[in-house]
Amino acid sequence: MPKVSPEVQTARSTQPTTRPTPKPRHERRPRTAHHAPVSAIASSSAAPSAYPTTGSMNRAMANTSKPATADTKTPKHAAITTATPTSKRVGSAVGGSSRTGLDSSTGSSPSSGPRQPLSLRCIASKTPTAASMPIRHTMAGVDVVAACRAFVAVSGHGSFTVGASVARIPQSVASRRIAALEKYLGARLLTRSSRSVALTPFGRELLPSARRLVELAEAMEHDAEQARLRPFRIAVPAVCAPHRLARLVAAARGHGLTLDPHPADPGRRAELARTLEVRAAVVAVPPDEGAWRVPLGLAGVADEGGTSALYLETLRAGRVDRRARRRRVWIHAEDDVPHVRDRVTRLRDAVGLLPAQVVVTASLVAATAEVLGSADLLLCPPGQAAELGLHWRPIGELTLARGYDVTSRAREDVQRIRALPPALIGACLGAVDDHAPGVGAG
Repeated sequence: MPKVSPEVQTARSTQPTTRPTPKPRHERRPRTAHHAPVSAIASSSAAPSAYPTTGSMNRAMANTSKPATADTKTPKHAAITTATPTSKRVGSAVGGSSRTGLDSSTGSSPSSGPRQPLSLRCIASKTPTAASMPIRHTMAGVDVVAACRAFVAVSGHGSFTVGASVARIPQSVASRRIAALEKYLGARLLTRSSRSVALTPFGRELLPSARRLVELAEAMEHDAEQARLRPFRIAVPAVCAPHRLARLVAAARGHGLTLDPHPADPGRRAELARTLEVRAAVVAVPPDEGAWRVPLGLAGVADEGGTSALYLETLRAGRVDRRARRRRVWIHAEDDVPHVRDRVTRLRDAVGLLPAQVVVTASLVAATAEVLGSADLLLCPPGQAAELGLHWRPIGELTLARGYDVTSRAREDVQRIRALPPALIGACLGAVDDHAPGVGAG
């Protein structure tokens, strides 16, 4: 053991034996990123955008040159920055490849000089690594169906000129489409020479798939054409005359729409539209809410007063002929709706008619037969009265009219019907202009 001089012994004896009192916790300087150890910097992943400053990096590099002691505690996830034997590479610590030959302690190559630690270089660099860069497969505007159609045509005829002619496209367009398809697929499909074109092994493998794609596209185009030509089924009033419906169908074909009329009563038409049994339906609505308006009046066999109004109170029986048969008003199914039937019923009660003098029937034929064989009256529009051979007169006490509109579950179907000239459907329904007199088309 070396001897100690008396001066040194005196100095040691005069030094205090107690440690200085530490400052309270609230007076201590808070730990910042500049005081963080290297292992904490390397393991920090919560804020990837916060990079250490130059001063902290220099201090961290200086600390790595100090030998590790027994008191040093290193987290498990910071194994990349701790001192380990030089034979262990970085790849084994981070799960990557070890072919870089970097030392796990200093991040330097065996053949190069000292470099900054790998963890600091990864943190300081803002360039994304290969693991974080997404690989995107985009078509870059390539029309795969058109390109496959050109590829099938050219490969089948062995010539760009003939294949492009069969596909009905210019030769330059066929060449560009095939080149774009090759770039998209990542390999050449054809070998080009001055005289002919041949399939590559890769192109030979993909040719069946390209043919199936082209055939499927052609089948889809055919189905779309058939769907456009398929008749448009529409529910129409059962009172529409056949010759009027025929004129409507013929006129609609001139506008690119093939109609398939399905006559039905008001309630049935609304149900057909609701259950999608028809694509659209002409439904009964109040006159002020509809797209078409059809005036209503009373029609009979006898011409009692020309075109003057017929008052319903004249049907009331007098005192003399109480036992005689009372005249009746027949309402068929097309007018058996609240905005028509209820108004006639209220007028019947107001003028003192018997309840049996207003009859609702489901058969237009039966109602017409009763009118033709008696003095009864039929509630109908003027055009229908002319078709039945009856004389039509408006009602004196009130103005009645049918209202019609188009409904469908699909908005585009309604738009297709409304795109037709309104006069086409209006003529079929017997509608008249609101500004015209109270008579309709015959």
